[in-house]
Amino acid sequence: MLYMIGCNLSRNNLVPLAVKVFECAVESFNIISARKSGMLDTDEVILMKIFYETGECWKKLQNDERAAESLQSSLNLSFHCGDLSFERKLCLSLSETKMKVGRYSEAAVGYLRALTILDDLSYVGIESAEDLQVEKTSIHNQLARVYVELKLYNQALDHALLVYKHCEGVTTPEILKMIGTLYDHLGNPESALEFYKKCYNVTENKGAKLSSVIECIVCDLIKLEKLDEALEYINKQLKCGSDNKDEFTIFSAALHKGDVFMLTDDAEAARSQFNFAMKLSQTFPDEYFCECNALCKIADSFSEEGRYMHALYECERALALARKSKSPDLLDKMQLQVAIHSQHSTSEKELSSALATLCANVNQQCGDFEMLNAQELKVPTEQIDKFSSCCKAIQVILHRLHQPTAACVIAEWLNQCIVTNTWTTYIPNVTGCL
Repeated sequence: MLYMIGCNLSRNNLVPLAVKVFECAVESFNIISARKSGMLDTDEVILMKIFYETGECWKKLQNDERAAESLQSSLNLSFHCGDLSFERKLCLSLSETKMKVGRYSEAAVGYLRALTILDDLSYVGIESAEDLQVEKTSIHNQLARVYVELKLYNQALDHALLVYKHCEGVTTPEILKMIGTLYDHLGNPESALEFYKKCYNVTENKGAKLSSVIECIVCDLIKLEKLDEALEYINKQLKCGSDNKDEFTIFSAALHKGDVFMLTDDAEAARSQFNFAMKLSQTFPDEYFCECNALCKIADSFSEEGRYMHALYECERALALARKSKSPDLLDKMQLQVAIHSQHSTSEKELSSALATLCANVNQQCGDFEMLNAQELKVPTEQIDKFSSCCKAIQVILHRLHQPTAACVIAEWLNQCIVTNTWTTYIPNVTGCL
């Protein structure tokens, strides 16, 4: 009786009152169970449903922790009841809730259990094959998102590709972009580009969604040094930004155009684009992230021309801005940029300070590479480039500080890494040298 009253209250949006009724029902069952020294199977089924409805009420009240607790109690009882359809519904609801509270590993377990149940239901013919496939595809989509949060990109890609396979012809831009992003994480920009272009072709929205996928395409084209095609998409990006009065998109396009000019050895043209982007960024409410990024690129353009003091000055401007921000990550990044560009300084004090910063960063990157190795992930090209820049700057500084032997050890180790492309195997050696 209390169960039915609670359900009616919930349906009529009297959710807090429904929760109280369900809690009274649970208390009554516990009292009856204690008197009977156990619970009948029919009692367990009703109690299972009460916990489920309580969990759904807590979800409506946006209390996901309490919802997860109630749904877990319902799931525990469902194992004894043998109702696979209800267990599946519980697994999906509980996994969705656990995703919201960041318990991704537990969410994955629930989604995988739901897939197993769907296979069982298909075998006994309880539901139509078409309906079951639709639900399986939805679960694969959720699993892909869970594994992205867990940084298990291979597993995420497996599930995302299953979604793509079963939705071919009606695939949403979101899944295409996710697959592209996963290929990027796994160090495969060619395959990423294929899916980003498919996403571009089916993206009808001319605003932020289109700008976002063009950004991904441009980044990979530059990474692959397909510069003519990159410029084509940069022009599309500029048009998209102009049409939508989106200054951030215009800012990004200007930086990318500057990157293309840098790769064609036209540092002056690149700097013109970077300066335009920097001035545009000064109006952004982003705690100086964009302005610092533009200043660092201006510094790189000066460095490319051998104008090292100009480069260092721009980096120090960026560092001053980073100190005003509330972001420790931005501050660390700008300190590293100053350290790299300080390699040409004539001050022993500046060289020693830069060396300490660079060594600390190398140690941190070693740990990052080891984590990638443990997950059997390829080290991204941009991370290798960053690591190489740090190591080369260390070599220059060590020579300037009259430590040529240590500089040679770094040079030999770095060359071995590049030749064999086995970064994670040899990375611990660099910390030993330093």
